[in-house]
Amino acid sequence: MATSTMSLPVFVPRSSSSSSSSASGTPCACSKTYNLTVEQGATLSSQITLSITDKTTGVKSPVDVTGANFQFTAKLDINQPDSDPGTIKVDWQETSTPTQGITWLKIPATITFDMELAGYSYQVRMVSSSGVVTPLFKGTLTVTQPVSARH
Repeated sequence: MATSTMSLPVFVPRSSSSSSSSASGTPCACSKTYNLTVEQGATLSSQITLSITDKTTGVKSPVDVTGANFQFTAKLDINQPDSDPGTIKVDWQETSTPTQGITWLKIPATITFDMELAGYSYQVRMVSSSGVVTPLFKGTLTVTQPVSARH
């Protein structure tokens, strides 16, 4: 099973619970666009790094994502409801590296196997442990035909 790995750097605004009152985060990354490609029947695995940048010093610090949930949603037509059977939804919570601001978007081969050979519009959002929803980035996920269907 092939795994495509790429790092998606994402910068989110400083949360209101930040202990440094002088730090100010960069604008929300909700306008960031990353186009992804995966072969039908392969696993997509992409690292997401979340950090904030202090406007005064320019120093980047990782966002602690402990307790946060992440949501990946992909649709062939962005107007179709989330309840549509063709909507792809993958939710996860980071448990390995949450204090380092790193998480992994993983779309299993079992999901991509059933996806159409097409371009899906997708979005990744983070839901903090206190319920704050932050759109991180969006883009197009293109599902391509594999050369071989071997597993």
